Amino acid sequence: MKIAVPTDDGKTISQHFGRAQSFVIFEVESGEITSKQLIESNTPHSGSHSGQGHDAGGWFMSALKGCEVVIVTGMGRRAIAHFESAGIKPVFTDVTDAEEAVKAYSQGTLKSLGRTDCGSS
Repeated sequence: MKIAVPTDDGKTISQHFGRAQSFVIFEVESGEITSKQLIESNTPHSGSHSGQGHDAGGWFMSALKGCEVVIVTGMGRRAIAHFESAGIKPVFTDVTDAEEAVKAYSQGTLKSLGRTDCGSS
């Protein structure tokens, strides 16, 4: 299973999905991480706190192709809809350590916050 996590430092889950500096793509088998790949974001608003960094179209969909899950702390409604229509399940958590969150999800122990969005479209 492939699980994506937005990050600014390669270790912690970014507080804002649409402005993440990069994504870590984890491959998981039998509840254990078997590999991980860091993909730098090339969206125009990554890392910025101005403008509309909420677009989950184009680049996000191609970069996260093959992922079944994206673990986030928050995400706008439009991004949620894009991922759900692409068959990628958004999972919301307050866990900040990316590897810890991925391991817990793959072992069925991640406390999910349900569907928590940023309130943006």
